[in-house]
Amino acid sequence: MLTRMLSTSWAYIIWQVDVGFMHTSEDSIHVDLGSGTVPRNPFFADKLVALDLNIDEVQAPSNASKVQIVNSSLGNPLPFEDNSIDSVSAFDVLEHIPRMQMNVGEVTYPLVSLMNEIWRILKPGGIFISLTPAFPSDQAFEHPTHVNFMTKGSFSYFVFPSSVSLNKGYGYVGCFEQIVLHWQMGAGPFEEPKNLKYHQLGLVSGFRKLRDIFRIVYRFSKLIRWRFRPSVRSHILWVIRKI
Repeated sequence: MLTRMLSTSWAYIIWQVDVGFMHTSEDSIHVDLGSGTVPRNPFFADKLVALDLNIDEVQAPSNASKVQIVNSSLGNPLPFEDNSIDSVSAFDVLEHIPRMQMNVGEVTYPLVSLMNEIWRILKPGGIFISLTPAFPSDQAFEHPTHVNFMTKGSFSYFVFPSSVSLNKGYGYVGCFEQIVLHWQMGAGPFEEPKNLKYHQLGLVSGFRKLRDIFRIVYRFSKLIRWRFRPSVRSHILWVIRKI
C-alpha cells in the first residue's frame, strides 16, 4: 500500500529525481546537451560539460566545481568515451532533433542515433533527463526550429521492453528503464529563483541542509501547482536509467 502511494505521489518524484540521483563521488561528470550559455547540473556532479555549437563562455552554476565547454553538433557522435559519464541532460533539445533524414541517398534516424550515443557514453546505471515540449501543447509546434513533435507515448519507444521494436531496422541499441514520465509547466523544477540567490547560503557550511531543502521545495512546488490544470501543461519531464 505504501509503495503504491509513493509511486503516484510527487514525493516519489522528489526522491527519484532530486535525492536518489545526486552524485556523491568527487569525480562525477554531467553532460548538458544543447546547453547554450547557461548549462544545468541537475544532479550536482563535480564536473559539468556544456556541449553546444559555437559557445565561447558559459554562466557556470554554483553546484559544479569544474565546467568544460565542448563545441560539437548533436548530429555527430558525442565526443566522450564509452561508459564514462554519470548523467546527461537535454532541456528543450529533443524537439530540435529530426526523426528521419536523407543522407547521400541513405535514410538515417538522427533521434535514434542520438539516443544510441547517450546510452553509449553513460555508465551502467547512468541517468538521462529530458524536458521537452510535447503534443497537444502549442509550445511543441510554435517555434520555427522544432522539427520533432513528441507525445507522451513517443518516449516509450526508447525504454525496455518497448524499445525492442526500434532494434529491428532502425539501429537502436540502447537499453533503458524508465523512472519518471510526467507532464509539467515549462522548465518547472529545474528553474532557479531569479531574484533569490539561495545557493549563496551554501557558502556557510551550517546552511547546507537548509539550502538543499529549499531547492527541493522550490523545484517541485511548481509540479504540485500545475498538477490539476492540464490545459497549461506544456512539457514532459522524462528520466531514464541505463541498464
